[in-house]
Amino acid sequence: MLTRTLARLRTLALGLTGYRQDRTDLGRAAQAFWNDLSTPVRRQDAHWRGHGVFADDAVWLGVGRAHAALLERALAERGERLRAARVVEWGCGGGANAVHFGRDATVFHGVDVSPESLAECARQMTAAGLSCFVPVQVDANRPRAALSRIEAPVDLFLCLYVMELMPTEAHALEVMDIAAEILRPGGWALVHIRRAKLGRGSRPWDYAANMAMNVRFTVDAFAHACRERGLEVRLVESRDEVPELSERDYVYFVLQRRAS
Repeated sequence: MLTRTLARLRTLALGLTGYRQDRTDLGRAAQAFWNDLSTPVRRQDAHWRGHGVFADDAVWLGVGRAHAALLERALAERGERLRAARVVEWGCGGGANAVHFGRDATVFHGVDVSPESLAECARQMTAAGLSCFVPVQVDANRPRAALSRIEAPVDLFLCLYVMELMPTEAHALEVMDIAAEILRPGGWALVHIRRAKLGRGSRPWDYAANMAMNVRFTVDAFAHACRERGLEVRLVESRDEVPELSERDYVYFVLQRRAS
């Protein structure tokens, strides 16, 4: 109890002082964290099938199914259907989204910092009878290097349960720059963030300790950042609690690249 209280006081103090760890150092820490998948907990964090909460196959399959349904509903409200032959998922992890969104794709680019997760995603795609997977390993501090491996323009950009795991807000916004750059005019994106609230903002220090809280945005701030990049907000859906994942403060954005 005392240790937990001290940790909370330290977090509060660092937040009040505006402390920020060096961006590059945080990127290296993130790279190291996700390249150590030696424990079931870490594989659960990367959404590997059969590990942790994902030992229940219904939970693992339900993650991607819910995301696909959300996007389809958003498009249906605009009288459109999803036609995504070319897809990029930034942070594909163990393939929970890929096995759903890859079904109609001719090319599915899975981007991840972990070669082990890329291999696991490929295994799950193959098991689902899908042969469109293109693995793209990326350095957390050099996300734009992935562009040389991505066949742009693409129809759909996915980044789910990843933004809050970025080393810093600047890293997260750089990925949104990439999304805007590679999406075709009129193309779609589905992006998830963890919502910032009073006393629960970004914690850009000690990556391993703050892994799921390194990056938080308010809804308005993230929507503004998207619009600045030519990505129009078509739907915002908030979930205060996500009991199947024991998570909270989730917000999903359906975005569309401006036609001009």
